[in-house]
Amino acid sequence: MEGLVSHMLRKTVASFLDDADVSTRKISDQLGHSKVSMTQDRYLGRKLTDRQTADVLEKLMESEEG
Repeated sequence: MEGLVSHMLRKTVASFLDDADVSTRKISDQLGHSKVSMTQDRYLGRKLTDRQTADVLEKLMESEEG
């Protein structure tokens, strides 16, 4: 795939594993990092939303529309 670089794949793998509630230690091991902090700082973003928050916001938007 044109324009795809290995770093993007590594970040995608880390994100999928994080979304599946795999521990940061296991994600770090999968990526070959010796320090969990490297995985947390470089590959795992802050979870700015979760399903509960998204559900509340969706209901708010639905009530405003109807």
